[in-house]
Amino acid sequence: LNHKGEIRQCNEGKYDFKIDDDSQVGMVIFELGVPKYMDTASLDVDVNPWYVRCVVKEKLSQLKLPLEVAPSKAVVQRSKTTGWLKVTMPVANASDIKPRFEKKPDPPKIQPLDAQHGPNDENAAGNLKGSVTLDIYRGRGELAPAKQKPLLKARGQAAAAAGGAAPAPT
Repeated sequence: LNHKGEIRQCNEGKYDFKIDDDSQVGMVIFELGVPKYMDTASLDVDVNPWYVRCVVKEKLSQLKLPLEVAPSKAVVQRSKTTGWLKVTMPVANASDIKPRFEKKPDPPKIQPLDAQHGPNDENAAGNLKGSVTLDIYRGRGELAPAKQKPLLKARGQAAAAAGGAAPAPT
C-alpha cells in the first residue's frame, strides 16, 4: 500500500499479464506470463479481496482487481504447455456484477420510398412544399439577428475593393 492507502501496482519481472472480468459472469481471471521452464516451487501467489500478488523468483507482480473477490474460493492453475499462471477468482458480492454493455432497443425499421407516391401525396413523409427557413437561437431563447451577405460580388466592386481599377469590358 502507498501513503494514501491505495494498492501499489507493480510488475518488477516485466511479465505479460491479463485481467479479464468479462468472459465469465461472476469471475475475475488473472493470467501471468511466467516462463515455461521455471520451477513451480519458485512461484508464490497471494490473493486478497482487492488485489493479487505473485512473487516469481523474488520479483513482485502486484495488480489491483476491478471487483472485490472471495480469496478463499480462488483457484490457481499453471499451464503445462505455455507455463502461464492462471488465477480464477469468484466475485465476492453478486450485486457488484453489472452488465457492461446494455442491450439497446432495436431501431425502427426504415421503409423504402414508394415510386407511386409523389411529393403532393398525403402519404409522403412531411408533406413539405417550397423552401424551409431555419432560425438560429442563442442561449435563453433569443433569436440571432439575420446576417445577409451577398454571395457574389460584381467584377467592378471586387476590383475597387482591392484598390485597383475596374477591368475594361471585352
